[in-house]
Amino acid sequence: MEFSEHTLPTISQNLAFDEWLLDRAAASHHSLEFLRIWRPQSYAVVIGRGSKYFEEVDPAFCERHNVGVFRRHSGGAAIVTGPGCWMYAVVLDLRQRGELRDLHVAHRIVMDKIRSAAQVICRHSTIHLQGTCDLTIQNQKCSGNSLRVVKNHLLYHGTLLVDFDLTLLSGCLRTPPRQPDYREQRPHDRFVANLAEGCLAGESSLWELWKQAIQRSWNVQDSGVTVTESDLLAVARLAQEKYESPDWTMAR
Repeated sequence: MEFSEHTLPTISQNLAFDEWLLDRAAASHHSLEFLRIWRPQSYAVVIGRGSKYFEEVDPAFCERHNVGVFRRHSGGAAIVTGPGCWMYAVVLDLRQRGELRDLHVAHRIVMDKIRSAAQVICRHSTIHLQGTCDLTIQNQKCSGNSLRVVKNHLLYHGTLLVDFDLTLLSGCLRTPPRQPDYREQRPHDRFVANLAEGCLAGESSLWELWKQAIQRSWNVQDSGVTVTESDLLAVARLAQEKYESPDWTMAR
């Protein structure tokens, strides 16, 4: 499994990079798997592939606060990301991991690895898996996740709320149309929590702890993803043509 912690300049390029990694694995004649972690530098709303734009997002608030809105190519509901919200992606070969073709099994296996890695930076509470693929602390959500399958490969990616401005959620997002039972109709500000609350370590040291823990979870030997200039151009082109296109973002 190859590893990357490279953050590209824009949210659209980072979304495109996840798709590019999946497509690269699917097109290869060899078994390719990837693990990626990255940290957004700007705030954005990212809605799911099947999300209805105006049902899940408050576009007026987002425009006033310069928060971009993008649509990812995996499922799930809208999330808000930005500084203090860490992102990960893992691309897995279903020919080598046939049990993951059952998506219920995939959710359980992948999220158990993410949960155990995230526990390293959460010193004040035990992290649990609730709903389909949420991680929670004290019954509050700290991680949202989604997946997509292309040919014989699975992309699983998601978020970790570490030291994020949680007040943005209530402004950027409307009440979600689909809610897990454990939410119990709570508004955003009562439903979510940061992992690093009460932790004395700084973000850089927490990031290193998380990096080492998630690499151990996936048995990664820190071999970097080889990305050429032409690869980066392809990712940038995909970002421009798809992820920055209103036709894609507002398709539903």
